[in-house]
Amino acid sequence: MAKATELMGIDNLGDHQGSNSNHRRAFARDVLSVEIEGPNRPQLTVVDLPGIVQSQTKDTTQEDVDMTVEITESYISQPRTICLAVISATNDYANQPILNKVRQFDPKGERTLGIITKPDRLPPGSDTENQFFRLAKNEDIFFELGWHVLKNRSFEEAEFSIQERNSSEMSYFRKSIFGTLPPAHVGVRSLVNRLSRLLFSHVQQALPRLQEELDEALEYNRKELSVMGEPRTSSEECKMFLTRLGLNFYEICKAAVNGHYEGQYFISEGKGSHIQRLALNRRLRAAIQLMNQNFAEEVRLNGHKYHIHGREENASSTKQVDTEPLDEEPSEDDEEVVSRKVAINHNPRPFTKIKRPQKLSRRKAVTWVNDVVIRARGRELLGNFNPLVIAELFWEQSSKWHLFAKAHIDEVSGVCQRFLESVLKDKTPLDKSLTKS
Repeated sequence: MAKATELMGIDNLGDHQGSNSNHRRAFARDVLSVEIEGPNRPQLTVVDLPGIVQSQTKDTTQEDVDMTVEITESYISQPRTICLAVISATNDYANQPILNKVRQFDPKGERTLGIITKPDRLPPGSDTENQFFRLAKNEDIFFELGWHVLKNRSFEEAEFSIQERNSSEMSYFRKSIFGTLPPAHVGVRSLVNRLSRLLFSHVQQALPRLQEELDEALEYNRKELSVMGEPRTSSEECKMFLTRLGLNFYEICKAAVNGHYEGQYFISEGKGSHIQRLALNRRLRAAIQLMNQNFAEEVRLNGHKYHIHGREENASSTKQVDTEPLDEEPSEDDEEVVSRKVAINHNPRPFTKIKRPQKLSRRKAVTWVNDVVIRARGRELLGNFNPLVIAELFWEQSSKWHLFAKAHIDEVSGVCQRFLESVLKDKTPLDKSLTKS
């Protein structure tokens, strides 16, 4: 035991653990396991947890106090654990924190058995003895598993053997009020049998859920193993692994480019994705098609340099059909209609940095065309115009098209890059050897 505690760090001084304090560690998170085997031994596993320390002393620090609570909670919070709430009869049970702790994790007391120790320290016939007697009868703090009473070795009985200790306990219960309790609820021998039966019954109840958890863990491990692939310890195995990995990667990319989404990689994606989130999903061709439509709509609405506003004049009349002046700028309502069309048809995010069309009234537009005609005069007769002026006007109107094309190509490239990164992340295991290579 001394060697074990030394290995667990309990006997080592604090400066051995990297601290300048000379305080001795009182507890450790390590578990000391002792197995006792024999033909008559019960099928039972008992975990002896440290008692919950209320405050620090010269022998225990605040770290030790917190550790006892942490260790206790880590065990009693497990739904397949039977909790033995041990309380001492030398202290009022209302002041012993373990009772509140077990009820915190087992409020109905379905897996908690109360243990009362040191009942021989109670004055016979006193109110305190009667209170603990009612507690042992499960009349005060109720646990479905009930209570059990044990008598510890006294100071004078410290050297007693197991047989002597059991005889002393039996002698006490024959004279005490606790002896009127059912024989299965007093004494260490009946406790062993009671715990064995409780454990067997508890395992029967927990077994179906345990099987489900094992199946889930097995399925998870199988998936992890399938991602890792076959063993690749030799160079030949590594080559075969990389070949299959590259072929799988190629097939997925080919299917995404061709729009064939029947494979498991495409079926396993989240259903119900909004159409505007296709670029974030695995269906690459559908995402590019949507972006192409958005690009075409953006060029149609905002690709021209000048937006000519105004209505045509009636050729048979000197008056204009429209009552507004020809050189009047478009109203705010017209601008709102144009911007609403852009917002409804697509997401203009990639093209926001490109200038919108410059608005011209019909009169200014006629002046612009007239200037281009004068600038483009060639060998034609007076009164005619150079037919190439149409191309020149078109070139100026489409002078921003290359900006839209570049923004569109950059966005498509980003989507393709995210798609490739997603495929690599999903289909390639995080193997350090592959990363290094």
